[in-house]
Order: sequence, then C-alpha cells, then structure tokens
Amino acid sequence: IDVKTSFAYKFIYKTKLDKELTEHEYDHVFVGVYDGKPAVNAEEVEDWKYVDVDALKKDITDHPDKYTSWFKLIMSHPELNKQLSKVDY
Repeated sequence: IDVKTSFAYKFIYKTKLDKELTEHEYDHVFVGVYDGKPAVNAEEVEDWKYVDVDALKKDITDHPDKYTSWFKLIMSHPELNKQLSKVDY
C-alpha cells in the first residue's frame, strides 16, 4: 500500500499485562487514507475487516476487552479526533 500519512501526535503509556510483564512505550500516531483493497499477507494476518471510525469507537466501548490498551488510548485521544475531522473518508 502506498499512502500519504501525516503525523497526528505522540504519547507515552505504561500498562501492566500480567504479573511479570509490563508495556512501557513511546508511540507515534499517523493518519492516512487508503481507498483500495489491501493485499493481505496470510502469513502475517489471520483475519481483517473494514469498519468505519464511528462503528469502531462504539465497538471499543461495547467490547473493551477485544482491544489492546494502546489502541484504546489512540482511539480516545482528542488529537486523533481533530486529525480525523480533517480527512475525507
């Protein structure tokens, strides 16, 4: 996929995964739009689906255990909403 992205924001988070493991990351978030069919490498991706942003946010609210800590932080960040409002998707 060849798509132009723009930097949205960066953040640091720390979360405990279990008794022995902790994630402590410095993440950079970029926004881009792709309007084609992705070529999925079956050795890397078991399953995928398209879902619009509003449906994704609702699913995160309804089923938070399906999503990683960092992804929930990204999707709830005000700067992401600001960046998405500039995108025609």
